[in-house]
Amino acid sequence: NKSFDIEKEANQVKADIEKIREKLEQQKQIIEKIKPFDDLIAQERESAIKLSELEGKKEALQKIIQQASKKLENLDEEIQELDQEHSELVEEKSLYEYKDKHVSLKKELIEIDEKILSNKVSPEQANKLEEQFQELISKTQALKSKSESLTAICSEKEKRLADLKQKQTKTAELKQSIEKLQKRIEFLNQFKNALLIAQSSLRKELVQAVNEVMNSVWNALYPYDKWDSIRLDATEIDYTLQIRDADGNWLNVSGFASGGERMLACLALRIAFAKVLAPNLSMLILDEPTHNLDYAAISKLIEVIQEKLSDTLEQVFIVTHDEKLAEAGQNIIRIN
Repeated sequence: NKSFDIEKEANQVKADIEKIREKLEQQKQIIEKIKPFDDLIAQERESAIKLSELEGKKEALQKIIQQASKKLENLDEEIQELDQEHSELVEEKSLYEYKDKHVSLKKELIEIDEKILSNKVSPEQANKLEEQFQELISKTQALKSKSESLTAICSEKEKRLADLKQKQTKTAELKQSIEKLQKRIEFLNQFKNALLIAQSSLRKELVQAVNEVMNSVWNALYPYDKWDSIRLDATEIDYTLQIRDADGNWLNVSGFASGGERMLACLALRIAFAKVLAPNLSMLILDEPTHNLDYAAISKLIEVIQEKLSDTLEQVFIVTHDEKLAEAGQNIIRIN
């Protein structure tokens, strides 16, 4: 009977060894799958940095466009004023004709003086000529004053016209700059959208890899059949840790799992993230991992640490008050 029991136990041990080898092979395959995600994670970080830089550049360009738009509005108002002043100048242009009349009147005065000197005139004619002469002098002085005023106005208007033409040239240059800036903003928006799409794709692939590893770790850690699978459900606004019951329903860990089950779920999640983000992980530190775990769960945890984690990790450090877990260690340091 003892021989039969020993043989039976030996067969059982061989079967356990085969299962361990199969799971070890599965672990190695999973590790091979998650190696490419290092590059994806690096790309996601670079994409996030570039996206932040593009947002800053976009805000700066928008401020420049706003300032340029205000300058354009001011220039439009000045151009309208210039058009109005130009119309006034056209109306006042006729006043220059008085200058020619002034020259003509001078000639008439000279002719009158010559006639007076060459011909004898009566007192009445002399008075009449005197009146005409004084009238001509008054008109001449008025025309001269107005001509000087118009000359000053024209000079000022010409200066303003030159300034406005210069501003108009600058306005055209600003419009060209704005068009270039708008094209750059369109390009930046397209680049931003591409980065967002790439970021979303990278996140999906990362979550998928974490779920594959976490599900494998969960099957190794969880000693019961109540929950047969675990996953990290990712939405656009949140992440939820879920477990699946025997009927295939996914339920939130926080609302349906016991304290020990939540502990194991969180441990599986941390190990999964560590393996995905650091495929060459060689060290694991656990702080009170048996908190809220029952006897069976503690035994299963010890088995996993001794027989499975040791294949992929060089060292496991555990801080614990549980004597059973402490005795399972190879090197024990007690602190009183």
